[in-house]
Amino acid sequence: FAEPGVITNVLPNAGWAGNTISIQGLRLFGGAETVQTVLLAGTQATILSRNDTLVVVRAELPATPFVQTTGHVVLIANSGATITLVNGFTYYVAGEITSVEPSVGREGTVVTIRGTNLLGQSVGLVQSLLSGVQASVLEVNESLAILVVGRAVS
Repeated sequence: FAEPGVITNVLPNAGWAGNTISIQGLRLFGGAETVQTVLLAGTQATILSRNDTLVVVRAELPATPFVQTTGHVVLIANSGATITLVNGFTYYVAGEITSVEPSVGREGTVVTIRGTNLLGQSVGLVQSLLSGVQASVLEVNESLAILVVGRAVS
C-alpha cells in the first residue's frame, strides 16, 4: 500500500470564481498517475497544472454564488484515490449589481451603481471600468458606487 496523500496548504483558502488556487501537499496523486478531478467546497475546479506536490486550479462558479460556502478541498486521482482537506476552502459571496443610473453617458457623466457586496471582501476598488472606459471613483461601499466616466481611448 502507498502512503496516503496529504494536503498541507491551500493558497488562497478563500475566494471567488476565476481565482487561481494552489493546493500544496505530499503524494497528491494518491499513488496514481495523476489527479483528474478537484473539488473546492463541492464545486469542480479547472485543473491548470499538477504534480505530486502542487496542484493549481481555477475556481469555478459555485451553484449558490450569493451564499458564502465553506467546504472540503478534494483531489480525486485517476485510480479513484481521494485526498481531502476538511473545510479547506471558502467561496465568498459574489457581488451583485442591481441598478446602474444613468445607463448611457459620455465623459464626465456621474454614474451611480447600486447592489450588494460590491467590494467583495475588499476595502476599495483598484480599477473601475464602464463599457471598457476608465472611471474615477467618487464614493464606494458595499452597496453603492458613484463613478465619473473618463475619456474613451480610441
